[in-house]
Amino acid sequence: MNVYQGKSVFGGIAIGHLCVYKKGEQQVTRQKIADVEAEVKRFQDAKEAAQAQLGELYDKAVREVGEANAAIFEMHQMLLEDEDYQDSVENIIRTQQVNAEYATAITSDHFSSMFAEMDDDYMKERAADIRDISERVIANLNGENKSKVVTDEPVIILADDLAPSETVQLEKDKVLSFVTVHGSVNSHTAILARTMGIPALVSTEMELTDDLDGKLAVVDGNHGVIYVEPDAEIMEKMEALKKEEEEKKELLQTFKNKESKTDETGTYNSGSYTASIVLGSVPVEVCVSVDDNYIKSIDLVNLDETVAAMYPLLKPSLKDIETSIIANQNLSGLSFDSDNEYTASVLVQAIDTALSKAKQR
Repeated sequence: MNVYQGKSVFGGIAIGHLCVYKKGEQQVTRQKIADVEAEVKRFQDAKEAAQAQLGELYDKAVREVGEANAAIFEMHQMLLEDEDYQDSVENIIRTQQVNAEYATAITSDHFSSMFAEMDDDYMKERAADIRDISERVIANLNGENKSKVVTDEPVIILADDLAPSETVQLEKDKVLSFVTVHGSVNSHTAILARTMGIPALVSTEMELTDDLDGKLAVVDGNHGVIYVEPDAEIMEKMEALKKEEEEKKELLQTFKNKESKTDETGTYNSGSYTASIVLGSVPVEVCVSVDDNYIKSIDLVNLDETVAAMYPLLKPSLKDIETSIIANQNLSGLSFDSDNEYTASVLVQAIDTALSKAKQR
């Protein structure tokens, strides 16, 4: 058995075989061209095709993860229309008399490096967005379809990283979980995973090798761990935890099946919403996922081992609170033990704040 630590994006237990996903490497070479204006037109056509593809992805994402989380694809459309980005590609084509694929790749490297070097974490994440839109344009220039995950049976996807477009195209009934070697808990992909309710890890300390493909694994999203070829003891423990989760989901489904007294517009804006709490001077986010009328799950984000050790009642308290809230679909009637009253009250306040954001229209 091999055990690897990552950062949890969404809690839950997934048990299944690994599917190692590697993006098709797009080979870009520098080529001299004679008709620069025709090459600029090639770029513009590929960019317009990318815009149409992103529009389709946006529509799919709205249906599956809500308008708030689909906004990433609108952002990608805006990045494609950025004048500095377009001017860079077109100027390289004209001044260096080179092919559009090469000009797009050079522009992508320049802009993504610029974002990656910024101090702000949110701006750092835009580096991945630049690479994603550029790869889409290059794929269109090459007449290729952008890579997506394809699988015939439910599996745990293991990848170096996943772009938001790849995450949205995951077939929910075929993907048990995903684990990436890179990526961050603040990335758009991570946000989409929370909304889709897929147990997921990012920044996982493991090497992506082909021999992992097909091996049995367990993803423990509650503790940010993946077990490859788990032993009998771990399997027994994880199967018991998975059963508990399934019972909780059944409880939610029972509630959903009751007559809803909400109006046709729904109680919430479907998506994932966060509120921050500070524990030991370390910020931790409480993430609440909802659909139009129901609270689906409540999880902790950015919880490191030090804080977890300092506040051992944090996770058990949240689990009890989550079970009660999902059963009743509101925050009323919650009761706390005297030994964890403070911790529980802080969590409930954060959950209330997150739900308030979900109700804003």
